[in-house]
Amino acid sequence: VEALVGERERENYIAFNFKGGAANLERKIRRARLVADIVEENGFRVDLKQDSVRARLEGYGRGSMESHLEILGYLIFHTRQLDMVMTNDASIEFYKEKTREGMKQLSKR
Repeated sequence: VEALVGERERENYIAFNFKGGAANLERKIRRARLVADIVEENGFRVDLKQDSVRARLEGYGRGSMESHLEILGYLIFHTRQLDMVMTNDASIEFYKEKTREGMKQLSKR
C-alpha cells in the first residue's frame, strides 16, 4: 500500500498491489479475484492479472481516504492465508460475503 492523504483532495491517492501466496496458482487466482472484487466494490480502479491485483483510488477527501485505507488493512489482515482454502469457485463468493460482513463492523465504530 502506498498512499498520500492530505487536505488537497486532488493530490490524494491510494495505490494497492497484491500478489502471490503459498498455495498453488489456481487458489492464488481465486483469492486475487476475491480481493479485486472487494476493492472494486469500494470504488478502486482495478487491474487483475492472474494472482496479481493492482488497484488505485484518487481524488477523495481525507475522511474517505482514511476509510478506504481501513478497508485495505482489513483485507490484508483477513486474506493473508486465505489462498490455502480457496478450493473451488464457490469459495470466492463464500469468503467475499464473509469479508463484506466483517468490513461492515469497521463502519460501526
